[in-house]
This record gives sequence, C-alpha cells and structure tokens, in this order.
Amino acid sequence: MDLTSVAAALHVEPSLSFRLRQQGEVLIAEPRQPLEPGVLYRFTLEATATDQQGVPLERSYRWSYWVQPLQADLDWRGKRGELSAPLILRFNYSMDPTCVEQALTIEPAIEGEMAWDAEYTQVVITPTVPLLEDADYTLRFTDPLCSAEGDEFPPLEPLTFSTPSPILAVSPRAGDQVHPASIIEVTFDRPMDPARTEAAFQIRPAVAGRFEWQETTLRFLPEEGYLEGETEYTVTITTEAADAQGDPILRRPHTWSFRTGPLREVASFGYGPNAQVVDADGRRAVQFQLFQGEPTLLVFELYRLDVDQFLDRYASGFRGVAGFEDRPISTQGAVLVRRWEVRAGGGGVGWKERGTGLARPRQGGLFREAQIPQDVPPGLYVLNLKAGRLNDQLLLILTRHVVALKQSEGQIVAWVTDINGGSVPNAEVSVYARDGELISRGRTDANGLYRTQVSRDPQPLIVVARVGDDLTATGLSNEWLSRGHPWWWWWRPAPQAPDYTAYIYTDRPIYRPGQTVFFKAILRRDDDAQLSLPPEGTPVTVRLRDARNNVVRTVTMTTNAFGTVHGQFSLAEGAMLGDYAIEVALGDDVHRQPFKVQDYRKPDYQVTVTTDAEHYVAGQPIQVRVEARYFF
Repeated sequence: MDLTSVAAALHVEPSLSFRLRQQGEVLIAEPRQPLEPGVLYRFTLEATATDQQGVPLERSYRWSYWVQPLQADLDWRGKRGELSAPLILRFNYSMDPTCVEQALTIEPAIEGEMAWDAEYTQVVITPTVPLLEDADYTLRFTDPLCSAEGDEFPPLEPLTFSTPSPILAVSPRAGDQVHPASIIEVTFDRPMDPARTEAAFQIRPAVAGRFEWQETTLRFLPEEGYLEGETEYTVTITTEAADAQGDPILRRPHTWSFRTGPLREVASFGYGPNAQVVDADGRRAVQFQLFQGEPTLLVFELYRLDVDQFLDRYASGFRGVAGFEDRPISTQGAVLVRRWEVRAGGGGVGWKERGTGLARPRQGGLFREAQIPQDVPPGLYVLNLKAGRLNDQLLLILTRHVVALKQSEGQIVAWVTDINGGSVPNAEVSVYARDGELISRGRTDANGLYRTQVSRDPQPLIVVARVGDDLTATGLSNEWLSRGHPWWWWWRPAPQAPDYTAYIYTDRPIYRPGQTVFFKAILRRDDDAQLSLPPEGTPVTVRLRDARNNVVRTVTMTTNAFGTVHGQFSLAEGAMLGDYAIEVALGDDVHRQPFKVQDYRKPDYQVTVTTDAEHYVAGQPIQVRVEARYFF
C-alpha cells in the first residue's frame, strides 16, 4: 500500500496519534501514547487509500478496538468461628506488586502477610490476628496502579466484605409485615449473659413485655399478648449485650425494623361442630389451625362444666350461618382447671405447661395440635384458644366412651361402646332437646343398645351417655353425620328413609340400537331394613331414560303376588348411544338400573369339543378336548 494515502485515509475516534509502517502486505499502526483502558476506539479506513500502483480500495473499512479496564475482585471465605481465613485479591492483568501494596489501604486495619502468585494476578492476604466480628471491611487503592509492563491504571473503586455477626437470626425479619401477635426472637451464636442481654434489648415504640430464653434464643413476649396493629417497630440490641463469659459481642448496635399488619385472629379450631370428643387414654390431641408463620404465643385455658352447663352452652351448627358468625361460649360459673402455652410458628410447634418447664416438640405446618395434659380427668370442658385475646373456643368431651346414633322417623337408636368399640351394657342414656329439656332416658341392653321413640316437637338435639363417672355425647344435627361430604354440605337436611327397596336387572348389560330390552324388578317394602312383600296390585311406574336422561318411554304396571314386575322396551333404530337406565318409581322412591347402548359387533369365535370315543358305558371316564378360536 501507499503509506501516504493510507495515513490520509485512516481516522480514529477518539483521536489517537500513531506511526504507520508496513511489513510486506501487513500495515502496522503503532500508537504514540498508551491506549486508555475502557475506551472504545473506532477505526475507519476510507476507500481513498491506494496501493503503490494508485489503485484505490473497493470500499471503506471500519473496525473497533477496546482495551479491557483494570478489574479486581475480592474473595473472603471466612465464616463464623473462622475469622483468620485469608483474603484473596484477583486482578485481570499481571500487576506490579510494589505499586499495588503501596496504594492499598484496609479499614479497619488487618495485621497479616501478603503473597503473590507467579503471574502476579492474585495476592493472598493472610491475617495474623483474627478479624473483628460483625465488621465491615473496606479495601481502597489511594494511588494509580501499575501493570507488570509498567502501564498505569486509574485507582479502582473500593472493595468491601463483612464478617459474620454474633446474631444468627432475628424474627420478624427486617422489612417484614407481621401479625401483631408475633413474638420477637433474637438468636445468638453462643451462650449469652441473660441479664445483660435483656438490658441491651430496646424496642420503639416502647412495649411492656417479658423475656424468656430457649438455649441461645432470646424471646420478647408483649405483656398484652399483642403489639399495636399497623405500627412500625424498631428493635435494637445495643453494645451492652454480653456472652456467658461477660464479654461484649457487638462493636455497634444491631438494629432492624418491621411493621405490624391489622389486628385479626391468628388461630382457630376450624369448621365443624362446636364440640369435640377426645380419647382420655389416647394422645389427647386437639387440632387447631394457624393463619401465620411468625412465632406466636398461644394460650389454652380449660374450664370444667357439669352436664347442665354443657347443655346450656352446646349449640348446633358451625358457629352461626356457614361458620362465619362468632358465638362466644360463656365460662361464667365454670372452674378453670388448667392453663398452658403453645409457641407456634417459625417452622415448628411446642407446648409448655406454665410452671413445669416441660416442652414437647410438634411438627410445623398450617395445621397444628396441642395436647390436653395427662393429669386432667375425663369430663366436659370449654377449651379457650387465646393469642393475646380470645381467638376461638371449643366444647371438649374428654372421655373413654363414645355413643353412635341412628335416627329415623320417630326413633333413635344409641349404641354405647368404649373408645375401642366394645359394647357397654347398663349405660345411662339421656336424649335432650335444643332447650335442654330431657326427652327420654334409659339404659343400654346387653349389646350396649338403647332404643327410644321420639317426636318432632320438641326436636331432639343431643344424646349424653354416662358410664359410671364418665360422660360422652353425640349430637343429632347434620354436622355430626359420618358422611364423606365436604363441610359446606352440613346444612343439608337429613336423608329420608326409603319405603321400598328394589332389585332391577335386564337380560343383558349391552344392546344395539333397534334391539329389545327385557327387564324385571323385584320390589320389597323396607321398614328399617325389615323387608316384606308389597300388596299385590301395588302401582309401579317404569321409565326408560336415554343417555341424556330424557324419558323415552313410560309404562304403568302393578306388582304380582311375588312383588315383581317385568316388561320390555324396544330401542329405536337410530337411538343415541351411551348409558341408558331402567327407572322404577313407587310413591316417592325411585330406583334405577343402568345399561349400555352401543353400535358394537359381537366377536367371532369357534368352540370345538372332541371326545376320545364315540360310545361310553356307565362309570367309564371320559376325556374331552375343548378348542376355542377367536377371529378378528
């Protein structure tokens, strides 16, 4: 190339002075001063550049060149209890060690030794004195840095790292919004001096409360059970906090803030009857539901009731319309027999009876449980659930017996058993109305059964059984039914007992359109599972329903002396396919038998039976060969 034309055609942005020289077909541009790191240089060679024969370039050429800026990163892998771990400082260029060491300052100061690798891209700083706890360290370069080749770089931005705090965790965490019933927890990495650490605890706005310890975790429990709702709180652990040896653990106050949400209930016994039967000889577990994950102090109170007090407080239903209406249970006149605490949330549940120091772990989760203390005798109780204030209540039947009920029109059958199902004879059974009126009373027979006739007015509400001093009870309203329906079906009326039972069958289970369906129904009167023949001539309506439940045909028939009816329905040639049904109606009772209508093809098959002889005499064994073939 012609160097003069190339020099005139070559431009650089930002401006850069350079010398041009040529080695064969290679053009070399040598900058007269070092390129600035981090700056993108854009080169343009115009088409006016010519070769030595004066022929210009076909087009212009553009390219860029960039010098990577100096970068450094800091790696400190120390952890709690290992404060002498080395610092590793890495560069992306080979550096001049003397230049770097003269420019480096560390705050707070670190006493240690520096060692470079062979490429001078990494320096290891090994402390000879352990680093400070809970400290923020800053590495600064006060002067420009030089590479191993002598190139100068501007000072780097400061590098920082922090050593672990003696405080492992706090709850609520900084920035959280929590329920006002939350417990404030501070977990330390070592045993602490309780008195000095509690004195170092500050909360603003000020809240009266008490402290308790679980190993190295300090808990603050508000005196009223709740913090103020929708309030921002700031908690500080001052430098007065000391470990078990009396040594201060913090170089600076540890401060964080959180906010409380609106005041609402945090726990509930859930939906269902407002009474629960608990096995006195079992785990004595009562389930409850927790609506938050923050550590929360729950208080359980157990009040003993006599039978009259229990009947006065028992109410049918799910605490009001569909369970959303509060219905307080009075404890006036009842005796408080036990009070204990449950610490819930924070990943687990444990209960501790006041004054005993006994704590038992429970699994965490949304649904939790507390246990009735083992020394509480069987009986009728009100169980209060408090989180600062009353959240929920439950009537508790702590017993060794149960009573199963069967109710039909005008009759109640009660079966009294022990908790494992063994029948209990001579147990006293009492049936009460909604207003507490005694409707019926008697004793169970040898099989533990008690039968009594009842009327609709007054309507029976609950049955109480007494075995010696042990009481048990079962309600007669729908929420006590042992059906598999969801809770929101509880208000549905109890099913009516059928007057008839029916056994319906067809001559085969599947038909094609255009074929005839032959059916028969065997009918019996059903008097509480005691079956009998209906009177001859009892009218019966029989319907044929198609796959869309449309009535296709209806016939009226009467029963014969055997209590049966039979007949036939012809399916149309173009009948829809699907599941059909024969429907038999007697009075208000309706019974169905399904069958299928499909455009199917019978399988083709052949069965051949061959004997080993043509004739046999009596007593002679016969050998038979059966061969079946199925044809697709």
